[in-house]
Amino acid sequence: MPELGLITVRAAWELLSIPTGVKINAFPLEIESGLDVRVAIDSTGARHLLVESPEESLFTGSGSHLFESVTNIVFAGKSRTYLDISVADSRLMPEFDSLIVDVLTEGDTVSAANVHAALERWRALFRLIALRMMSSEQILGLAGELFILNLLLQNRHDSLSAWTGPFGTHHDFEIDGACVEVKSATASSRGVTVHGLRQLEADRSVPLLLVVCLFEEVVGGPTISDRIAGIRRLTADELALDGALRRSGWSETSAPGPHLELVEAFTVRVGDETPRLLPAESGGVSKGIVSADYEVDIDLLRSIAEPLSIETIIEKFSS
Repeated sequence: MPELGLITVRAAWELLSIPTGVKINAFPLEIESGLDVRVAIDSTGARHLLVESPEESLFTGSGSHLFESVTNIVFAGKSRTYLDISVADSRLMPEFDSLIVDVLTEGDTVSAANVHAALERWRALFRLIALRMMSSEQILGLAGELFILNLLLQNRHDSLSAWTGPFGTHHDFEIDGACVEVKSATASSRGVTVHGLRQLEADRSVPLLLVVCLFEEVVGGPTISDRIAGIRRLTADELALDGALRRSGWSETSAPGPHLELVEAFTVRVGDETPRLLPAESGGVSKGIVSADYEVDIDLLRSIAEPLSIETIIEKFSS
């Protein structure tokens, strides 16, 4: 087998870019196994290891921070089944490189079943690293999304599936009458951060609502764990809730989190008045710019907010 090391894997990533117009860009690794093995990047920036898997019935778990599935992908006109191992958190990608080298060089032969078995020893490490690294921005973001999820579940107890953000969609929620993007910040912040060029672009023939949530850390305020406990009382599908929480970076072993009181929330119906960057194909940024993170002024957003309460708006669009 040709030597596979970190230098080779990292060089492969340098040859890949976030795809536009296709779901995934992939680069084949030279592995003496007779199987097609590739590293890949999808449209959200998540990184993947794809190992051809003749065993379509291979059992894969839901995972936490390190995701695993079996999927069919067409490369060069040929459809194959792959064991797909991926990581979405950019802070975990150096460890993902080490994982790729480890699982592809262990033992005499490479197979999807052997790679799947080798993953088990990596799961605890990824979980530990991710929990230690969850940023204050991520915690604020999760608090805002849980606030909206709570409102949706109070209106309809089957609304859990509307929380799509943890699964890589452009917007945090997709309800029948609207898409909802939630942006959270501290009460003293001047702006909210928008990640990418599609978060404030409507991708369905329904309105896009931007919900701004401002929090303040106060003694006795609800923690993330408190908010999750309240949501558990509103949904019967705790398994799906746990899956979405894991995807968001949270798990049962996480600390409760800071005590965050929601001090203000308002809604902007995204349109021509909304300050935003859009993809080049939508008449936005210059051609060749594929991604950008930027801040939008909170006071300006507040000045164009809807006059109705957020509770009324959510009820209106989710009924």
